[in-house]
Amino acid sequence: MILQNQTALVTGCSGDLGRAICRQLASDGAQVIGLSRRDPQLDGITWYPCDLASHEEIIDTFAQLNANIDILVNNAAINRPSLAASANPADWNDTLNVNLNAALFCTQQVIRNMMSQKHGVILNISSLAATKPLPGQAAYAASKAALESLTRSLAVELAAKNIRVNALAPGFIHSDMLDLLPAEKQQALLKKIPLARFAAPEEIAISAAFLVSKKSAYITGQTFHLDGGLSI
Repeated sequence: MILQNQTALVTGCSGDLGRAICRQLASDGAQVIGLSRRDPQLDGITWYPCDLASHEEIIDTFAQLNANIDILVNNAAINRPSLAASANPADWNDTLNVNLNAALFCTQQVIRNMMSQKHGVILNISSLAATKPLPGQAAYAASKAALESLTRSLAVELAAKNIRVNALAPGFIHSDMLDLLPAEKQQALLKKIPLARFAAPEEIAISAAFLVSKKSAYITGQTFHLDGGLSI
């Protein structure tokens, strides 16, 4: 098992992708802790309720953890569609708080121990929207683009302590969110994807597990696109 004796923390663990990542890391031997507002109902996963839009709640939740975190997966994200010209300030701020600020604040909570033990891995889950947004994704795209920039900054700052930081940028995934789109819009999206299908959450999770394992020990500061060729 490539993650045996490792403790991994996954934010946003109750969504389709978060659940898949938790399952994959656990199957690879990691002890997995999940943070989210809703119970992911995953066997073998230790869950803590946490509103990741709140800095104070993040601090309080991490204070409850009785574990040294070796792997942090910043997966939590929300998307509140709106054109930039009519963006609601509350929705804009909530999106940035969950998608970007929470990644930094969670990193701050684990980084001291990672630095002292001189190893650790941080994986930020970005999105194709960071470089190829759809109309109405201004807040979401901005938050994910900033997350990729944060990934590179952290990688530079932490490399000397043997802490690696990378990002995954999935395209369209089979999920409850995708199912909300009308069938005709889903078909239009499929026509743009060279592989002509949406990804399964488990496919993204397999790549996530690789990037947090020792098999990727020489990779840091990178963003990997898993989008069926849509970003070509």
